[in-house]
Amino acid sequence: VDALLAGDLGDEARAVCAQLADLFTQFSPETKAKFHYSWEGYVPEVHKALADNNLLFPGLPEHLSGSNISPYARIAAMGELERQGYNTPAANVAAMVAMMIDKYGSEELKQRYLGKIATGEWLATMALTEAHAGSDLGRVRTRATPQADGSLRLTGSKIFISGGEHDLTDNIVHLVLCRLPDAPEGPKGLSL
Repeated sequence: VDALLAGDLGDEARAVCAQLADLFTQFSPETKAKFHYSWEGYVPEVHKALADNNLLFPGLPEHLSGSNISPYARIAAMGELERQGYNTPAANVAAMVAMMIDKYGSEELKQRYLGKIATGEWLATMALTEAHAGSDLGRVRTRATPQADGSLRLTGSKIFISGGEHDLTDNIVHLVLCRLPDAPEGPKGLSL
């Protein structure tokens, strides 16, 4: 473990880095060749192994498959992942979605999705940006209209859907920023 990185951050940081370094010894050179600094570097077996060892979302609470480690240890963990050459945009987006569901979601949403995200079985995407709005999320026009069966019908278009290229299975949670019916313009009428 890089003493400069983990050593200055304490015993917990050194332990997490050693755990990650040990975990990455199980992956073959062929698996490691798939690592890439983008969503294309998502490797399902690595994602699942990190989740199985509570290292997929290391700074999150344990009920979200985190190890509830300190910010210093989390920084060291990210450094060790970097040293291993593994970038985790899939985990980062999934962590954000899991935190939102955990904090704001209904009990039904929590029961349906949190466990699957936390165990690394499901990915998550975020569809926020629209062509005409750019980064001004208050200008989002995509609408969610309730249907008779309780579902929502989404109308509109999104660009830059983080993780959208991995939508090859049903094992994905899509977080879509949209307007509710009769919502005012601007950020007050938005929902996820």
